[in-house]
Amino acid sequence: SGATVGGGGAGGGTIRVKFRVNGSSADVETLSVPFRGRFAPVMERFASKRNVGVDECDFVFDGEALRPNFTPEGLDLEGGEIVDVKLSTSGAAEAGGGVARSAQAARTKKGGVASGKGGSAGGRDRATSTSPPAKIIIQTNRNLNKNPRQKTWKVMDTDPLSHLKAEYEKYYKPKGCKTVKFYFRNSLLGDASRTLRELGIGDKAMVYAMENGKVFVTGG
Repeated sequence: SGATVGGGGAGGGTIRVKFRVNGSSADVETLSVPFRGRFAPVMERFASKRNVGVDECDFVFDGEALRPNFTPEGLDLEGGEIVDVKLSTSGAAEAGGGVARSAQAARTKKGGVASGKGGSAGGRDRATSTSPPAKIIIQTNRNLNKNPRQKTWKVMDTDPLSHLKAEYEKYYKPKGCKTVKFYFRNSLLGDASRTLRELGIGDKAMVYAMENGKVFVTGG
């Protein structure tokens, strides 16, 4: 129920982020992070409190490696989000992103669905109309932003587009969103009663969200 901490958002300030160690809900540390500041100093502070080096910690947010140069503003955080930290006593930094991938796989095993890097434009393994309902993760790009990662949503492929619209508007209302139109494969999704499956939106798909009448312009 991550509450938004005053000072976040467009006004700067700080937010509070929860760091969960090795997937244990009993080992969670909450730290303040400058909304427009990099995560690097916070990562160092966390590691210092644990008497380990930063290279012995793998920070994972929403299934992807959290980089030291990422900022809460760039990740569109509001406060109360959870960062998973995998602590290792040896070899945590070997193979670069290998450990991050292991952490991601562990989260998937525990029931969490990890989002893929970047996502494919068309979605992966789209279900047929006769398939049973399936849990999928889709991404939304807000107003054609250039953030290193995009907001992800865990939904059922049988959910109507109106469900995603309602969730999106509720989430972004504090940030000024009054209405939103969705685009997929450069086309406006006009019928909100159709399901994501019917619209061809599958796992890892990227949907473009244009708020408050903003114009969707493709790259060509």
